[in-house]
Amino acid sequence: MARLGRIIILGLFFFVIQVRSQALRQLLINSDAICIVKRDSSITTNELLSDAFERIQTTSHVIVAEWLKPPKGKKIPQEIICKNVSEPAYTLQSNGYGIGEAFNNQEIRYDFLFLKKEKKNYRLILSYSCVGSKAYAIQEAIKKAIEISNLKEDKQRYAASVDFILSEYILNDLANFLADGSYTELMPESTFVRYYKQKGIITDSAILNAANQQRLKKFIISRFKKGESSYEYEKLVPLFYDRFKNETDLAIANCLEVLLKRKEKESESESEFGDNQYEIKKVLSILYACNKSYNLKEYYYSDDDNVFLVAKNLIDEIRKRYLQE
Repeated sequence: MARLGRIIILGLFFFVIQVRSQALRQLLINSDAICIVKRDSSITTNELLSDAFERIQTTSHVIVAEWLKPPKGKKIPQEIICKNVSEPAYTLQSNGYGIGEAFNNQEIRYDFLFLKKEKKNYRLILSYSCVGSKAYAIQEAIKKAIEISNLKEDKQRYAASVDFILSEYILNDLANFLADGSYTELMPESTFVRYYKQKGIITDSAILNAANQQRLKKFIISRFKKGESSYEYEKLVPLFYDRFKNETDLAIANCLEVLLKRKEKESESESEFGDNQYEIKKVLSILYACNKSYNLKEYYYSDDDNVFLVAKNLIDEIRKRYLQE
């Protein structure tokens, strides 16, 4: 192992800490190198730096399985050396980023490491661990995103980026390890959209072309029909709402009806602590974000029982409105 080329990461212990995820496009811009390592290749040592303050330096040596975005230079490192000093004021603990997850012992667990060059060393800006087919899907998604980022022509790169965000994250959810950030790339205020607006490629009213508006509308309305929703739709539905206002409003009315019928089937004890109020509020927030002509402002301040009444009244209002047209 000593003869192998090495790359040193200082600061974060990737076995323990995963930083908060971000949009894949932005992550690729921020990463100077990206690799996959196998967990079973690790050799880890601990060194007590100070008894009085319990400062421990953990050093891990790991073999790189594959470079998805290799570091610049003639020699491509084959070994990762990851160092972290644990301070008593900042003990390593779980923050909800996957620590302590149970994995099937028969499957190989992979780490995807996103690295930033700092002087002679690298800083880990994100790590993600997974197994099996999901690891392959993420690997392919990263490769595709890198290819798109290398396209030279603005219109081509924007079209490919939007297709990637829709296909990989929103519609197929292959790259859901970046769920905290990917869909926000399509928002009017995002760095991504503002950049291409300045280039004259798009406008606020045409972030998605007609075909992509249709794709996104079809996907979200299919979820509405099943009584499913998400607070993320508050940002996504406005991207196609003006073009498909009638169809979207009627789908929202259908979604609310499904949720209300679901509530009626629950026992009183279940409905008191159930998720129906929460689900209905999500749907109401989507319509409120798109269309202020419905009197929905007060529902934010309503108690749970009143939310059901607001939903029933809204269903009637939507259907009456479109019957009259």
